[in-house]
Amino acid sequence: VNTELKQQVQAAINLAVANTAVTGIGDKAAVVSGTATIQGQTIGISGIYVLKGAKFFAFQDLKLGTPPSAAAMEAEAQQALGRL
Repeated sequence: VNTELKQQVQAAINLAVANTAVTGIGDKAAVVSGTATIQGQTIGISGIYVLKGAKFFAFQDLKLGTPPSAAAMEAEAQQALGRL
């Protein structure tokens, strides 16, 4: 995926993407995070995607600078899962 994305963006944009499977949250979960630097400004995004039985939820955090850590996203997902 990262190679395909890099081929599609302009040379002025630096892109880094990571996809990590998560255990202990729902039946299946993954955290995706990435950063892009555009004209010297870094933009970060993290997202978590959780499936438990027939229930699915996801949320993302987009911000200037470094994206939230996988651990932070997992902690929020645990809280959300407890409310379902």
